[in-house]
Amino acid sequence: MSTKLTSGALALLVCAAAVVLHSQPAWASEPASEQTVDAGPIRATLKLDRSSINVAQSVVATLIVHAPAGVRVSLPPAEPRLGGFTVVSSVDEPPRTVVAKAGEEQVLVRRYTLAPFLAGEYRLPPLEIRWQKSAGESGVARTAEVAIRVESLLGSHDAKGGQSLDPGTIREAYTIPVPRERWGLWEGVGIGVGVSALACFGIWMLTRRRSGPDEITRLLATAEQARAGIEAGGSDPMHLLAGVLRSGLAERIEPCAATAETSELVERLRRNPVWGEEKATGVGEVLRALDAARFGGEAMPPAELRRHAETVIAMLLNLRSMPVSVRPTRSSGVKA
Repeated sequence: MSTKLTSGALALLVCAAAVVLHSQPAWASEPASEQTVDAGPIRATLKLDRSSINVAQSVVATLIVHAPAGVRVSLPPAEPRLGGFTVVSSVDEPPRTVVAKAGEEQVLVRRYTLAPFLAGEYRLPPLEIRWQKSAGESGVARTAEVAIRVESLLGSHDAKGGQSLDPGTIREAYTIPVPRERWGLWEGVGIGVGVSALACFGIWMLTRRRSGPDEITRLLATAEQARAGIEAGGSDPMHLLAGVLRSGLAERIEPCAATAETSELVERLRRNPVWGEEKATGVGEVLRALDAARFGGEAMPPAELRRHAETVIAMLLNLRSMPVSVRPTRSSGVKA
């Protein structure tokens, strides 16, 4: 009886281990991601060569901007990092002029090569393209934030032979010991407890992987990081604060907040009964001040930037406290 109990427990252990290993993601990349945003006279398209990679791979993001001849276009400033990715290279192709239905059109192309550091869920932040048609007509086109999954090499399969990374034959052979009559029952009980613990751990890991961290909590951490980096100077804190505020509003209040013009976004927020007039005005003040400092060349004192950072953090805390029922329904397309 002890022999049968031990054999059955070992079979359950093997099955539970197979379930956990089967839940590991494969190396196969998902189809490429693409989005197009229209803002004023320009059109910006962001293409990714893949939507998921492993830690040994990189992803290529291509930004293509079409604008009528005579419109001044400024691509995003060069950054060493985009979200959690390291920018391995950022290459601008020579500007081209093509003939379109409305007349001559200029085409600008930038190609980013991005590399991850660790496995996890990465976010490619919005890219902002500044345009100016005349002294009194200008604006910003913003792409939407993109999620890119980075898988671990562990638990995947070899690309050539489809073999597991398990060391297999290089390990010593394992022989099941002969059960002892005196301790056989307790061994079976111990193995059963181990199988249960392993199964529970596998289910917990699978559930945790699927649920992911709360988005607003992640944005709050980024805002805190921006506030801490204000003393270092530079435009990074301003870019981060504008990005997290727009992403938070898109997550809970207004789905187009990541790409809409500031004036359009403020008007939409004013009409939203959950957000209201006063908060909408506050959003407009923060975004216009940050945009003027980032794109208009207006210097912003550290004290004023700290004040805007506190306002952004307070708004994100307010968004996090909102019930699930007020969250917007996201559409599958991305277009302003």
